[in-house]
Amino acid sequence: MKKYYISSLKGDTAISRYSRDFYELVLRDKGYIFMDIAESSIDILSVISSRDIIHMEIGVQKKETELLLLMLKAKYKYVSVTLHDPPIIELPISEFKSRFLRTIARLYRRIRGSGSAELYIGRIRSIYVLSRKDVGAIEKRYGIENVFYLPYIIDQREIESTDEINSNFICFNPDGSKKEIAYCLELHRRLTEKDPSVNLFVTGISRPGSGSFVKTLTEKYGKNIHYAESRDENFFSEGGAKATFVFVLASRHADYRRLASSNVLHGLKKGKIVFTSSGTAMPEYIQDGKNGFYLSGSIKEDTDAIRRIISDPAILKQVRKETHTYLIEHHSADQVKKLFKD
Repeated sequence: MKKYYISSLKGDTAISRYSRDFYELVLRDKGYIFMDIAESSIDILSVISSRDIIHMEIGVQKKETELLLLMLKAKYKYVSVTLHDPPIIELPISEFKSRFLRTIARLYRRIRGSGSAELYIGRIRSIYVLSRKDVGAIEKRYGIENVFYLPYIIDQREIESTDEINSNFICFNPDGSKKEIAYCLELHRRLTEKDPSVNLFVTGISRPGSGSFVKTLTEKYGKNIHYAESRDENFFSEGGAKATFVFVLASRHADYRRLASSNVLHGLKKGKIVFTSSGTAMPEYIQDGKNGFYLSGSIKEDTDAIRRIISDPAILKQVRKETHTYLIEHHSADQVKKLFKD
């Protein structure tokens, strides 16, 4: 019996970076052999037997879910997965990006309560999700027990520490919601009324002139605004490297489309001070006033609070200290190893 890890270690997607850290810091020492998801399913299945132990990262890519479904149909007994686009519960079926998840959701809705659903999903030995909220939601709705919480792994060698403070912000919008971007821009406009030097780096929309929405924004909010099409976390090390603070705002369903918490954690790792909303799974990662701050949704209240916070070096120093402690205590490789069972 061998152990295999099927994922992609190449590229700069959030899942690829996660996979590299997870494999190098956790699975390699456990004896897992890496197999690239880019290989054909036939080649992968010709190497891995139904008796081998397998772990896969499941996101929004069709190839990953198709391979998983093939294994389940072939009755592979020791397959575990980490879901990066969970859960398969709250959204209408049509909104699931993964065909596999749509299939499972339809099956569950059709036979829920019959006991057969557990037999099907039970072919997956362990389902890991990256927030406790998702564990509870899946367990409650479907009455299954093979769902487990796994902390989002952070390589503690990459945690950045700095004493530098400026008045610049990133507006990191993981799902491209116009409402949340507009809110960031209005906050910035109000902040510049008292401090004209404040810059805002906006991710998730293209540069001026490419669409009516952007055109409208740039006509109203033009001063010290810098736009980037990328929603990728690389932005924290590129244009966003010039900012001390980051807004991570997500629409109501963003934790099911692309988990905003990974963006928050990446911002914390990069030494940013995070302002976010208290919805989705954020309370699992941000303790208001300790390692970040929640926005209320009231533009005046939030503007006043931000001005007060960014002008207090003692608060900012303490938040950075608490952030470093939090990442080590909750997201280090040692913590992940304790909860991952092969």
